[in-house]
Amino acid sequence: MAAGHLSLYQLTIEKGTPFYAEAKSGTLMLPDEEVSSMLFQITQDICEQKGLLSYEISNHARPGQECIHNLTYWTGGDYIGVGPGAHGRITIGNETYETEQAPGPETWFAAVRKKGHATRKYKKINLNARIDEILLMGLRLTNGISREHFIKRTGVEFEDALNPKRLRPLLVEDYLVLDEKGLRATKKGLLRLNSVLAAMLS
Repeated sequence: MAAGHLSLYQLTIEKGTPFYAEAKSGTLMLPDEEVSSMLFQITQDICEQKGLLSYEISNHARPGQECIHNLTYWTGGDYIGVGPGAHGRITIGNETYETEQAPGPETWFAAVRKKGHATRKYKKINLNARIDEILLMGLRLTNGISREHFIKRTGVEFEDALNPKRLRPLLVEDYLVLDEKGLRATKKGLLRLNSVLAAMLS
C-alpha cells in the first residue's frame, strides 16, 4: 500500500495534547527504550523485505523514489522560505545564510505591504554552526555524509572539523564509521543517534 515511499516516525508526545495528559497520568503506557529499539528493528526488517530500503532514519523507499525535497534538508542544500513563518538556507559565494519569514499570515502580509518583504532574519551561519548542522542532518541518512559533500558544504575535512577526543570513542564502540568515503552511523549508532550526536557535538 505504501507504493514507492514510506515515512515512519515514533510518536512524540507533545504538551497540551490528550496523549500528554494520558502519559502523565499513567493511562497511556509508553514503550521503554528496549521495546522501542526492537520495534524500530522489526520495522526496518519488514520494509526491507518489501523492497522499501531505509535511506534515512525514518524514511524508506524503492530505489530511485527517495524524497528529493527532504534530501535537500538532510544534505545541507539550499532552500528558500517564502510564506509566513518559513525558514530558508541560501549559499552566496562561500557563505551560507539562514533566513526566516515573519510568522502568521496577518503579520507576514503587513510586513510585505510596509517593506516589500517579510524577512525578519537574514544571518550568516558561522563555520562551527554550519558543521554542526551538516552533521545533525546528514548522519540521519543511511549512507551518512560523503567526504566530497562535507568539504563542499564546509570547506574543511572531517578530521579538521571534529574533536578527536569526542569522535574516537564513538568509532571504537562501533556507533560511527569514518573512512575514505565519509562519516556515517552504524545500525547500532542509528538506534542511538541523538545520544551519539550529543556525545560528538556537545
